Amino acid sequence: MDITPVILAGGHGDRLQPLTKRTPKALLAVANRPLIALPLGHLERCGFRSAVVVTVESQAAQLKQFLDEKHGGAILVDLVVVPDDAGTAVALLAAKPKVRGDVLVMSVDLITDVPLQKLADTHHLRGAAATVLLKERAAPREGKPPKWEEALVLDATKEQLLYMAAATDCDGHLALRNSLLLAHGHVAICTTLTDVHCYILARWVFDLLEQRLELSNLRYELLPFLLRHQYIRTRQPLPEARGRACAPARARVRHAAVTR
Repeated sequence: MDITPVILAGGHGDRLQPLTKRTPKALLAVANRPLIALPLGHLERCGFRSAVVVTVESQAAQLKQFLDEKHGGAILVDLVVVPDDAGTAVALLAAKPKVRGDVLVMSVDLITDVPLQKLADTHHLRGAAATVLLKERAAPREGKPPKWEEALVLDATKEQLLYMAAATDCDGHLALRNSLLLAHGHVAICTTLTDVHCYILARWVFDLLEQRLELSNLRYELLPFLLRHQYIRTRQPLPEARGRACAPARARVRHAAVTR
């Protein structure tokens, strides 16, 4: 596969205290196995032969010891270390020298059986700048009113992701840009899908991150930036369009929804 998996494993696990007081979140036991072993094992079953794991300085020694001494999988692992305060996009950018082709980036706490090779095939077939893995949210218990946490705006085919907004950011009211509505006359608004922090990104996104250092977070800064560039015109083309005589670039973002 011309795609490199990158696992972001540097989370401090503040919501898991006191379990993460001495043990990095990536090494907490899940089903009697360190958490990091689950995504690595799944990548191996999906046919990947190597992966990059990014962690922070305060956790690097413990994670390196596990990978060197106790990780028994066949998948080869490169460890990249970033400062403790690095954002997720900064962490991904640090892995650039070890990435060949496009990049599959996933959080260490994503436990899934989704066939990631099919997700990669879909990404390449559609020529997307980004492909986002989404999960169907569990239905509310009987008698409880539905409560939306995140709204996703899709095009009329429900294959292209146009906009994402958390309920906490819009005070229960969803406002859409005129440029989005002009570019896509009919849209679908979905509140039953949620982002599971698993993305496939085109190789040129690394160049974008190097140029736009303010995009330090994947979910809350980079992804909204790519979404906006699908339907607005810009005088500064995206990296993949530089050097071409063409209209201002569009960053097409696709999604794949699962029910697991």
